[in-house]
Amino acid sequence: MLSYIQRNEGQLIYNCAQKRSCVDLHHPKSSIQTIEMQVKLHRLLLSAISAAALLPLVNGHGVQVRICQTPSGMTRFFVLHWHGALSSPSEAGTMTIRFQDQLAGTSSESLQYAHGMINNKDIYTEPTGWGCVNDATPTQVGTSCRTNEVDWVYYDYITTCNRAVQYTLLAGTTCYLQDAACGAGNVYPAATGWFSASDSTPPIPKINGNKLPYSIEVTAENVGDTTAVVTFSATADDDCDSSPSVVLSHASGSSFPIGDTSVTVTATDASGRVTSSVLTITVIRKTGAPTTKPTSAPSKGPTKKPTQSPTKKPTSVRLCAFDLISTIQQCELTLDAFELKAPSKGPTKKPTQSPTKKPTSTPTKQPTKSPSSRPSISSMPSMQPSIVIQTVKTAGSLSTNQDFCSMSSAQLAAFKNASITTIRGLTCSDPNDDSCTAEITSACGSASRRKLSSHRLLQSSTSWQLEYVVINTFTCQTASCSSPSDLSAALSLSDSVATTMTNSMSSGSFLSLLSTALVQTSAFAASIVTCLIVWGTTESQPETAVGGVGTGKFYPDWENDSGTCLEDGNEPEYMANDETMWLSDSLVECCLRFYQWDTNSCLNIKGSGLWYVDPLSNKCVTDCEEGNGETCGGLANVFSDRLYSDPRSCCESELHWRFVEFCEAESFVSSCYGGTGLYYRGDSAGSEVCVRDCNPASGDATCGGLVEETWVVLHDTAKACCSSEYSWIDTELCAARTTLASHGKYWADKSGKCYQDSVVPTTDLSVELYDSIEDCCSFGVPWLSERACLSASGIDMTGSGSNLYYIQKEKCVQDCEGAAPCGGLAEKWNTIYDTEAKCCAQIPWVAKRDCVLA
Repeated sequence: MLSYIQRNEGQLIYNCAQKRSCVDLHHPKSSIQTIEMQVKLHRLLLSAISAAALLPLVNGHGVQVRICQTPSGMTRFFVLHWHGALSSPSEAGTMTIRFQDQLAGTSSESLQYAHGMINNKDIYTEPTGWGCVNDATPTQVGTSCRTNEVDWVYYDYITTCNRAVQYTLLAGTTCYLQDAACGAGNVYPAATGWFSASDSTPPIPKINGNKLPYSIEVTAENVGDTTAVVTFSATADDDCDSSPSVVLSHASGSSFPIGDTSVTVTATDASGRVTSSVLTITVIRKTGAPTTKPTSAPSKGPTKKPTQSPTKKPTSVRLCAFDLISTIQQCELTLDAFELKAPSKGPTKKPTQSPTKKPTSTPTKQPTKSPSSRPSISSMPSMQPSIVIQTVKTAGSLSTNQDFCSMSSAQLAAFKNASITTIRGLTCSDPNDDSCTAEITSACGSASRRKLSSHRLLQSSTSWQLEYVVINTFTCQTASCSSPSDLSAALSLSDSVATTMTNSMSSGSFLSLLSTALVQTSAFAASIVTCLIVWGTTESQPETAVGGVGTGKFYPDWENDSGTCLEDGNEPEYMANDETMWLSDSLVECCLRFYQWDTNSCLNIKGSGLWYVDPLSNKCVTDCEEGNGETCGGLANVFSDRLYSDPRSCCESELHWRFVEFCEAESFVSSCYGGTGLYYRGDSAGSEVCVRDCNPASGDATCGGLVEETWVVLHDTAKACCSSEYSWIDTELCAARTTLASHGKYWADKSGKCYQDSVVPTTDLSVELYDSIEDCCSFGVPWLSERACLSASGIDMTGSGSNLYYIQKEKCVQDCEGAAPCGGLAEKWNTIYDTEAKCCAQIPWVAKRDCVLA
């Protein structure tokens, strides 16, 4: 809610000069007796209502004043109208209103018709539909006589948050302010008292005018469509900012896949306050009846489902065999030669009782030492497919800028569940498909039982908050899972996981889904995802359960200068001839032997995902292939770059002259860091006083910019900063200018006048401040009498003179203000005489009849 800071410095008073017109207009059928009864009732209510009034009760009738902020950024000023419903705001007449800005020291007056009205009509219920931000009830800032809310008119003004303003009703012809129920006479002006609107809450994002979380459900346009275009409008309400910025993880008009998609909606107001929430887009697959008539042309591909009944006998097909030696094609049999019945629905579960061929009468004496030069070839392929299941594990790691590892066990478990749900949702296209799943293998350095084999671990594994593995399975074509198609399938599955995770980290979709999953848990408040940042990496080589994707022997790839070890069997001949010297059983062993100067890059050819310093930008970046997100700095230097688990550690170790919080935010490319809020010397910001460590883009005028370097001294308070950095300026004055706060002290100018600094700010910061105007006149203007100084400063000194006599331009005048013989208030240098005669005796050359000022 928009908070209003009230200062009860004014009065709420209203004029009622045309009593007869009020009775005629609003009570045309009322008798004088009825009016008198109403007057008595009004006076009986006065004592009870006065206890609840926020400002002093004064003359008026049925009047209350309220204030609120509208969604368009206006300040709405309500005045209660007692006498009955109006048909239009103009019927309320005109009102001269003065608008004063305390900080700017400006004021303006204008003749206004009301901008709108609210007709409630029921005196015992409070109106609705005020038009305030978030449908809030406006804040009461003044009341007079009555507190019953019936009918209101209102005035809208543009105002600025954190700036004190005042509205004063100077005059008007409005009937609702002209009644003598609470007393007669001219009781203008009527002021609301100083108040200020402060930005106290973050903005509220909305989709199509609805608060979040919110859901949109659409059906795909055509049968078979796997996506649908969804459009929507995104806005935000804020108590001070009329147009907060709104950022969407998925833009309106994007294509959304079948199922649920979470769209993160982030709103930021001018003060830098941020709110993130979730819009859920649900796309439903469109269904329809299949066609009953076949097309005139055959389909381009085979059907995906079998026919309900198979053909009883296949068509005639010739079976051909190839003689691998003579390459002579032999085609002697056709399937017509077989007596075939309907094919079996599946392979037989039991072996045949006898072999298909008779065994030889005697065994061979010893096995052959070499394979046959002409191996036998089956005339038919195997009738039973391979049933060997290959398991492909692709490992990865991730961390965030939230310290989940130091949170409670329940919160850490919720973070793990949200993360694995996000990983599984991205890498496994069908959540119901058992051939793909994901598991956490390590959390905060504590490994689970399903730890990956040693040659697959990332370097510095304990530096990650979470390590995980995505597990895919498929049926191999061969029992050894070593056929080219089997190896290609394993690598394709692993590459798909790595590409999906890399792209989702770079595009922000991983963060969006993770944020949604975290908010949906009961372990965290929604603020946990505000300014959340996540980074990570995946291994370049998968681990397989059957066989491997390579030879299992690693060699240094010096010929291609790839900077890593390979196991593709393409090692140079000299390496193959001396395996002990050149080949290793694991990637780790090979990297440690042959790439000691850059083991990290050898182990992680696509980057480790860790952080290193970029001296050109004075921040830390991630070790990854260029183009993978805003934080990516390319692959780390093979000789000089040290790697760190997070940017904070990197900043502290490598950029110690930079302010660590600022360096961390710069490394994250995050606009969420708002500074410490502490105070520092304002020279660098072009200020003559102290400024705050915060971003001026937030709209806070006290901000001098974010502190970047550690040599800048920060102070806890404005006074502490002023006392230390600007000792020649009055501390109260410096602190007031630093915080833009008003104070009640006075300063003297060289002409002999004293001013209150909050009303007329001094431009000379070297002046001395005084607690009262009397002290200012006594000590700041010593050459004038206190009375003369007070009078010159605008204080009415009528009747404050001594009425004794002093000489002024060869005339005796009285020490008083007014007509002759008063000559004004005497100054300190004037000699005072008790009588007119004593004064005239001092100027004997002036005739006695001309001595006294006439």
